[in-house]
Amino acid sequence: MTEELALYGDDTDVVLTPAELEVFKEVDEVIQKMAETRSLAVATRYGRSIYRGVRIRGVSLAKLLWSIRDNWDKLDVHDDYYSVMESDMGVPPTTSHKYVAMWEAVFANPSIPDMVKQRLLCKPIKTLLLLTATASDGNEIDWDEVVRAVSYSEVRDLVRGARGAQTSSESSVFIQINMRSGQLSARKGSNPYIIFGVLNLTTQDEGAQIAIERIIREGRIQEV
Repeated sequence: MTEELALYGDDTDVVLTPAELEVFKEVDEVIQKMAETRSLAVATRYGRSIYRGVRIRGVSLAKLLWSIRDNWDKLDVHDDYYSVMESDMGVPPTTSHKYVAMWEAVFANPSIPDMVKQRLLCKPIKTLLLLTATASDGNEIDWDEVVRAVSYSEVRDLVRGARGAQTSSESSVFIQINMRSGQLSARKGSNPYIIFGVLNLTTQDEGAQIAIERIIREGRIQEV
């Protein structure tokens, strides 16, 4: 389930409330009913509802994060967006950035037909995150094929095809940014990462924030 939600950078424990602990009691009740009725379907139906809930919440979280970011200047908040999302919602900055960028590139993109967007809502968040760069760069991709794809690997292959042949791993340059410190590092091929700069992720200036998001998105910078 964590993989479906793809909470990048989240390695902290979750403090459960008494109400949330009731979910585990529900599982016990379902298992007891399964044993009494000798029906596996009792458990699998319940499990399917849990799994569907996780899938749907992952995509809805992306919409929520984007919507808050889109209205940030209208709110009476003077702190950094990513810091607030982490402190108030528990969502790591890396996750917020990835989710916001995906929703902006795909679902807030007027060039993608509404019917396609509606059908993309059925995809796992992990699969949707593959589409960010392709959608934001305007690469030609058959969206009907993306919608019809039934697996992560199929969508990945379509994205790779749309973005052109990849260079070999030994000649490729990889850039990453620490979403807490803003530290930038890069490596070529299998060489170790070398620190080469820093981005001010705590800036309150709107223009600077937009520029930083563009640098990360268009520079294919990996958030860590």
